[in-house]
Amino acid sequence: MSADDTAARSTGRPTLAAALLAIATGARYPAGLGQEPAIPAGSLAAAAYAVPARVERMLRPPCPAVAFAVAAALTALSAVLALAPAVLATLL
Repeated sequence: MSADDTAARSTGRPTLAAALLAIATGARYPAGLGQEPAIPAGSLAAAAYAVPARVERMLRPPCPAVAFAVAAALTALSAVLALAPAVLATLL
């Protein structure tokens, strides 16, 4: 998912979704302006089972509430981990 997110930031979610489908199926997909349509050399049949879920994730906009909850949880976890050595030292 991290690789998909990174690729989506640089190419856009619809472009990434089209590329995922093209790689999984070996179908043509449109190239950039002035370029011929690209055909992947081979499809990745072993990874095709995850493609529908990945494409759906790319085409569905991220939920801000979930992103906020994850960020808050990671912040809290970071604070706990930062304080853990001092608390353990005090207890021992």
